[in-house]
Amino acid sequence: DVISELTFFVQPNPNDGNFRLVMNIPTARDLIVRVYDVAGKEIFREVYVKNGDFFSQNIRLSTLAAGSYFVTVHDGTLTGTQEIVVVR
Repeated sequence: DVISELTFFVQPNPNDGNFRLVMNIPTARDLIVRVYDVAGKEIFREVYVKNGDFFSQNIRLSTLAAGSYFVTVHDGTLTGTQEIVVVR
């Protein structure tokens, strides 16, 4: 099987702007995590070092207004995107 996009989980979803990003995929590359609002404006960007197959990171964006946002994870080659819902 050829993996064409990164698969990851956001827990919990919906959330209050604070969530955990979890993935289990064999890539040794650093991960670029971005969060965009529905207008496409980047509101968060961070690079994380991924050691081993499992990756888990808390993301704290408690100042986000209620609404839908998109989380993207990119490893230099593959990208995955998930929608999150922030509730207040």
